[in-house]
Amino acid sequence: MKLFSAIALGLFVAGCSDAYAFEATQVAVKFTPPATTGTHLTTAEGMTLYTFARDEPHLSHCYDNCARTWQPYQVDFNAEVDGLTIIMRHDGIAQWAKDGAPLYLWAGDVVPGQKTGDGIAGLWRIAE
Repeated sequence: MKLFSAIALGLFVAGCSDAYAFEATQVAVKFTPPATTGTHLTTAEGMTLYTFARDEPHLSHCYDNCARTWQPYQVDFNAEVDGLTIIMRHDGIAQWAKDGAPLYLWAGDVVPGQKTGDGIAGLWRIAE
């Protein structure tokens, strides 16, 4: 049932429309160096990182309500991470990218190791 609820919620917010189900506020995501867990990227705390199919290389298309639910993985300018680059978003946030694809955290993943955002609406994928 939880998986069904997560999928339904994801479909609801995947289009990044003005409606969203989370009472999320846009908060800065604390930087932690990414780690590879098996075949995907996570934060150091184990939270799964995602990419968005509507993004272009080095250009995010997830703003406003979308970015409240799919939080940009923000850069700490005191850190360098092998294999990642930095993109500047239109909202002034510096965001990590893997092979040019901006990286995000999903509000539906609440504990390390969850991957409930993978495949939502065919637009969100786990970052590899």
